[in-house]
Amino acid sequence: MADISLTYVTLESLPSEEILVKLANCATKVAAGSSQSQWKAKLSDRELVLVNYAEVDNEIIGFVAGYQLKPKLFYIWRGGVLEDYRSQGVATELLSQQAKKCKDMGFDIIKTKVDVKLKDMIICHLRTGFDICETNVDENNKVRLVMEKKL
Repeated sequence: MADISLTYVTLESLPSEEILVKLANCATKVAAGSSQSQWKAKLSDRELVLVNYAEVDNEIIGFVAGYQLKPKLFYIWRGGVLEDYRSQGVATELLSQQAKKCKDMGFDIIKTKVDVKLKDMIICHLRTGFDICETNVDENNKVRLVMEKKL
């Protein structure tokens, strides 16, 4: 792929309706996705929300979104990068930016759950300092790795 001009953005609150639509569209292309209303429902009642995303030509091509789970614990709820932009360091940069912001905000740990079938995502998390802590089965009978990063 030719040189691309990526812009990275960090939001410390619930995204605007316009950005929610773009995030939901990207999430749908990345995996099972979710609707704008699901994003809003999940994030709107959270005390602290943090969304990092990358865009090219005003299109979100990757994101990491999460919220404060406990006073010193941040939880990554959703994340991913469009297939055409994978293996270019986008996910690594998004996770690194989010970890730095979380540390600056006083968090001690970032936690996430990753489907065991998403090997590239697991590897990316491991490379950016996450450890595998446990496994569990979600409500859809998918096996997930619980991963944590100490800040």
